Amino acid sequence: MSDSKSILANDDLQLPTTFNQDNLDNLVSGIEEEARSFVFDMSKAKDRKECASIAYKVARSKTTLDKHGAALVKDIKAKAKAIDTTRKSMRDRMDALKEKVRQPLTEWEQAEEQRQADIQQRIAAFKSAPERANPMDAEAVQALINELSGIEVDASFAEFSADATSAKEHALQLLDGVLAKKQLAELQAKQAETDRIAREEQARIEQEEQAKQARIAHDKAIAEKAKADAEAQAKAERERLELEKIKAEQAAEQAQAKAEFERKESERRAKEAAEAAKREAERKEQQRLAAEQAEIERKQKQAQDQAHRAKIFSEALQDFTDLGVSQEDAAAVLELIEQNKISHVTINF
Repeated sequence: MSDSKSILANDDLQLPTTFNQDNLDNLVSGIEEEARSFVFDMSKAKDRKECASIAYKVARSKTTLDKHGAALVKDIKAKAKAIDTTRKSMRDRMDALKEKVRQPLTEWEQAEEQRQADIQQRIAAFKSAPERANPMDAEAVQALINELSGIEVDASFAEFSADATSAKEHALQLLDGVLAKKQLAELQAKQAETDRIAREEQARIEQEEQAKQARIAHDKAIAEKAKADAEAQAKAERERLELEKIKAEQAAEQAQAKAEFERKESERRAKEAAEAAKREAERKEQQRLAAEQAEIERKQKQAQDQAHRAKIFSEALQDFTDLGVSQEDAAAVLELIEQNKISHVTINF
């Protein structure tokens, strides 16, 4: 076979415009047919030289085809890079547009966050009232109760009205307990002071009586001293009875105050237990609703991701076919890219 008609001649090698398996199979089959058509006699130097020449031409044909394929891939990569650059510019502009479009909503959200913070601060003032009452006396605690009672949970508390009402009622219950304790303590202190005064008065009376009796004993005869002693004893007995009456009345007042305090404490604990049970039930219901919503959102996102990936593959496949790549080859390339088998090439979803 002459070199002028040989496809092994590098200058006569017809390079395929589409680099696919069918084109390469036909071309390589022709090269194989021509290369195997030569018969050499290895005993002849000319045949050995020609055999080496044919093998070299096969190697050059391989190199030429491989470089041609690499050039086609380089062109595809350059086009893909240009598309990625355009896509990035589009994404940047769309992101900026998204931020500008959303700006009124963002500003509203910030104002809404401040509004809710202000309401929470007012509710916190309810909750902190019992702690602020600790160093106060009973009168000041009563004034604080009056102040809290005068604060109306109105429309300004908006969606937090229920929380504000609960915090206010709870604070008032605790303040009632604090007030009862301070009133009891002040009553006990008052009783202690009354006892002290009574003891001092009794001592003064006794001292005066002793002085009187001494004067009577000095001024009158011994016979009259017995009568004076009897009168003094009767007077002391009356004073003792009067003092015991005062103590009994004070003890009754203390018992009544203690009973009232215990009643209020019992009512407060019962109400707190009921409110705690109600809040726990509401918390569990909110958790259940949140879990259901999260599952719905997860399924929606999964469906959106699948649809998005399918759209990206379809658009990329269309770009390849528009560039002259067969649909099968384009699909194979995309699959290799997705599997990270093509260096420096990725698919942005």
